Amino acid sequence: MVCSHSVATRRDSDEGPSALGCRQRSPYVGSHHQLHTITIGGSAVIFEETVVLSRAFGQATADVKAALAAVGFGTLTEIDMQATLDAKIGKQIDPYVIVGACNPHLASRALDADPQIGVLLPCNVVVRQSGDDVIVEAMDPGLMASMTANKALAAIAAEARELLNDALSRLSAPAQLAPGN
Repeated sequence: MVCSHSVATRRDSDEGPSALGCRQRSPYVGSHHQLHTITIGGSAVIFEETVVLSRAFGQATADVKAALAAVGFGTLTEIDMQATLDAKIGKQIDPYVIVGACNPHLASRALDADPQIGVLLPCNVVVRQSGDDVIVEAMDPGLMASMTANKALAAIAAEARELLNDALSRLSAPAQLAPGN
């Protein structure tokens, strides 16, 4: 069951959609994955997945990029929001990086299916400091596909979602960060 504006929590040992539990938005907990949902047209849609890490910010950022690479995503962009906001408007925030990740095979198929989907690419993964923890948040590619009526995009988004989920799961097991593991 998934609730509107809720957080569905999945532990690393849980499998598939039936393992999702529904509860109200709560503080980030341990190394659980959290799937945040919204309701669009009466259907619950996951809009992002969260993993909380207990490691240094720089190490967490490097681990995120390695986990993405292990499942076929390259890093196209890395936006340091902390440095940007400080330089542009003098605002001080905790470390916050947006990683623009792209799986070239999936991007190519998506662009073939709908050239306009490029306005929603690449997949953004946020790495941000929150107290002693580092929070990693990835937008669900299914949200992009839900904005179109193109069924081919839904299949591509589902594949991208699986790969991103795998990458985030790898963050709990550093030995799995190397490509091919």
